[in-house]
Amino acid sequence: MEVEEIAAYVNRITPPRLLRFVSEEGEKCCEECLKYHDLIFEEDDKDIPQIPIHPNCRCHYEYVTDEEIKKVTNKIEDTSKQINNWAKKILAQGDRFLLEFNQAMLGAKNAEDFLKSKTLALKMSAIIAALEYTIFAAEKIKLSEEILKSESRKLHIEIMHSSEEIKSLATAIPDYISALKRIHYLRLKDFDQQPRNLPSSPQEAIMRGFTKAKPNENWYHRGKGQIDNEKYYHKITGQEVVFDKNGEIVTDPENIGTKNYGSEPKSWDHVIYDVIPYYIWGNSPDDTTPLLRRIFGYH
Repeated sequence: MEVEEIAAYVNRITPPRLLRFVSEEGEKCCEECLKYHDLIFEEDDKDIPQIPIHPNCRCHYEYVTDEEIKKVTNKIEDTSKQINNWAKKILAQGDRFLLEFNQAMLGAKNAEDFLKSKTLALKMSAIIAALEYTIFAAEKIKLSEEILKSESRKLHIEIMHSSEEIKSLATAIPDYISALKRIHYLRLKDFDQQPRNLPSSPQEAIMRGFTKAKPNENWYHRGKGQIDNEKYYHKITGQEVVFDKNGEIVTDPENIGTKNYGSEPKSWDHVIYDVIPYYIWGNSPDDTTPLLRRIFGYH
């Protein structure tokens, strides 16, 4: 084999060397060079910025040493382990609340019997918040891992640490979403929310301590042309009832009043526990309200 062939072969099997762009004045350099400062490129990258960038440019490249790469590799491995530990904790929390909900449901004869228990019903908001946080955190963890892997590949570094916990968390997410959906739809079967246990008229609602909703709080209960519907809600029990223009209780899936796990309409917990699930799934499986109407209501 000729020397040239040997050299060509070695070049093919050897990873490209890494170069760091170093601006002459560090972070005080011109904007044109600053955007490349401290970035790392492969030596044979066809898109590597060509120096000089501009007339009188004094920037240069430095080879990234093996020792530097080793430090970065260790840092990436430690970060990967930390992300995996976060995933493990989030997975444990989500599974705990999912188990708690399923056990409560199994212990009840039916959904209505389950929701008669004030202790369990009050825990609904906590379970909703925990599962929503779990799903949100899981997405962040997955995104973090993807970014870490992407950056590692640029440096030809392979993450050796296993990400089994992240995979397990991703697999569990559909179960958490399913539980959230079940909890959300159960509010229509709540014992307090049954028509026989709600005020039968606006006058009775006021007498029983219900608050009449402001005009802009009726936007989500005026679908199908029912522009005169008015909502009344109870700040303590979470009950909600909607009356039509004749003072009759509205029960159609699109406009019906639903149990609130949050407090007053403008509170943040009401948004988390009640509004967001409604945006996603509507009042019930029979709710035909289009997504944009669920978000913006009927003005």
